[in-house]
Amino acid sequence: MTRRSAGLLLGSGAVALLLASPLLLRHVAFFRVRQVELVGVRYHSPQQIIDALGLARDQSLFASVRKGEGSLSDLPGVIDVKIERKVPGTLKIEVLELQPIAFLATPSGLTVLDADANQMGYDPAAGGFDLPFVEQRDSVLLHALAQVQLVDPGLFDQVDAASLRSDGTVVLELGQKRIMLHGVPDAIQIETLGAVRNHMAETGRDYQQLDARFEAQIVVRRSNG
Repeated sequence: MTRRSAGLLLGSGAVALLLASPLLLRHVAFFRVRQVELVGVRYHSPQQIIDALGLARDQSLFASVRKGEGSLSDLPGVIDVKIERKVPGTLKIEVLELQPIAFLATPSGLTVLDADANQMGYDPAAGGFDLPFVEQRDSVLLHALAQVQLVDPGLFDQVDAASLRSDGTVVLELGQKRIMLHGVPDAIQIETLGAVRNHMAETGRDYQQLDARFEAQIVVRRSNG
């Protein structure tokens, strides 16, 4: 047998192996899972994902992952899970997580809230969080923050704390600065706020307070400095 014909036989054998039934490939040691690739994971620790996946020590790449997908989907804040096999031994886990909105201090410790003021079950100590603090679980307050996060993520990242007054005013605290909104702002209001903030920064002027509670105008209180 020539070297070329031997190579062709080996190549055809490899193709036949890859086209074989996954039930047969489960028993081939070459396809043991050696690596797990995580995509989109921000608010869960890698160990949480691995533990929920429930991989056996000698897990085959072609073993059923249906149970692991179900366990991952049951984790707090997980919206969707996709698992992809990459030959010869890598599982790619793509996770879509629900966006957290704020921290709330409770008698039992710090908790994470979503836009509907529900406790999310995320571990605040797991990392990946840069959220404002709120004093109450109020849907108007959390929806206002969620809208800011959606329209102007840069502004949201600067918010240290937020509160809701009895008259419906939402107050955003940015260090020594303050932004006041009337309830849940629409996208145009938030974009206008961004334009005012950018203009003041470009012209070298600072502000102490921006009051956006009025229709078609923003009242600026200049910094004492």
